[in-house]
Amino acid sequence: MCGSLETHGFYARIAERQQGRLNGYFITPEDIELRQPSRASQMLWDVPGISVQMINTKPPTFTAFGANGCLGTIYVNGMRMNLLNSRSKSEEARSSVFDDIVPVGDLAGIEVYTRGTRAPTEYQSLNGSCAVVLIWTK
Repeated sequence: MCGSLETHGFYARIAERQQGRLNGYFITPEDIELRQPSRASQMLWDVPGISVQMINTKPPTFTAFGANGCLGTIYVNGMRMNLLNSRSKSEEARSSVFDDIVPVGDLAGIEVYTRGTRAPTEYQSLNGSCAVVLIWTK
């Protein structure tokens, strides 16, 4: 078990999901090790209800969208990352880009909630309708 994941409640939330009290998709350290992605965003490619799309080509920049096409709300170690890149006027480019701030070697685990209302209370987005992605590092 990864200490950071234990500290942030990752395994407790997996247990809640198994008991039917929480609805999320969990990517464990074992999943990350097995897939060996070259970018953190690649771990979201197969997550139901999430679409990872390239929004810039130079350099390639990817972001996560929820099932209804809205921008996912991204948290890294509990800190909201949306609007991190304020240099861009494009809402997409200012949104949930996390490959630049989460080196793939630092990934410990990921939680995905297809709607904000399904996320743990402390991570629910304001509009509640779009996806929430919690990224935890080592």
